[in-house]
Amino acid sequence: MLLTGFSPSVVRASIMSILFLNSKLVYRKNDIWTSISLSLLILLIYNPFLITNISVQFTYIATLGIVLLQKNILRFFINIRIRDKRNILRKRKITNNKISKILNFIYEILSVSLSAQIAILPISIISFNTFSLTFLITNFLISFIISPIIILGLILIIIIVLGFKQINFINLILKILINFLIKISEICSKFPFSKIIATTPEVWKVLLYYLSIIIVNYVYSICQNNRLTTFQQRIKNIVYLIKYKIRESKNIISSIIIVIFIFYLIFNLQSKDLQIHFIDVGQGDNTLIITPYNKTILIDGGGSETYKVGEKVLVPYLLDRKVKTIDYMFISHFDTDHVSRFINSYGRIKSKKCSDRKTI
Repeated sequence: MLLTGFSPSVVRASIMSILFLNSKLVYRKNDIWTSISLSLLILLIYNPFLITNISVQFTYIATLGIVLLQKNILRFFINIRIRDKRNILRKRKITNNKISKILNFIYEILSVSLSAQIAILPISIISFNTFSLTFLITNFLISFIISPIIILGLILIIIIVLGFKQINFINLILKILINFLIKISEICSKFPFSKIIATTPEVWKVLLYYLSIIIVNYVYSICQNNRLTTFQQRIKNIVYLIKYKIRESKNIISSIIIVIFIFYLIFNLQSKDLQIHFIDVGQGDNTLIITPYNKTILIDGGGSETYKVGEKVLVPYLLDRKVKTIDYMFISHFDTDHVSRFINSYGRIKSKKCSDRKTI
């Protein structure tokens, strides 16, 4: 914890590890919910304002996602493999235990990464207006490197504390692994769909997302379990009945979806009220106009030589108002406080047409 400056994620992991080890010493079963709650309580006693810290939100929500979703996601992967194996065994009655162990190891890594990312997805969009579809590749590759880095780093610290000076070999290996880790991150960041821009969702959408995840996870765990209570058995029967009805009436459901989609398009094509936003960009000027037919016009962009107004102020403001595309951009003049290079340098908002007022 000291080496990382007592970052919230490391403090959370350290407290939970200490509680787990102490439970073994006193011959008590470790309760994951007690560990999570106690670690959060200790952090908030130290500093109550940490509840608004994005690192605290990420580490605890990701941990909850792993606890709640990881087993079912792993079970889902294994069930898919079992189905495939049955098809293969019809042709080949030979199984390879080594391949099976490797696949189980890969599934465990993927299930942990996927469960954490599912849990933190809304928080990531709200905080950064971005999400990635290549996180499975990145996390899978990094998982093989991060463990040796941590182990070698601890060994290096112990050697330095004990006063040994022959650390060049370990230092060289550690440096190579860290550079390799950075290189993987740089390569994966250039993959398609590695950074997808998203507008800020409403609170009800976030709540609906988490509610849907909880319901789906609960129903799936019921369907995969044989020892059920009367209430759980009723839910399982209802799920199977719905699946049967859906298979019987695919055409009707498709027609309903098409009608809903048409009504949604008609509603969006209707004219709305004219909106004019005067955005606070400091000394300069910036105005956003949204026409009744959802055309977006941006007049100037603000700017500063010492502060990234486009990245820090303008782009988040536009994404919070569900604006991802600028249809027209007018620049009154090219002083720094009236136009910044937020489109060219940051590239988060697309502009269709850009012109100088003098040429119109």
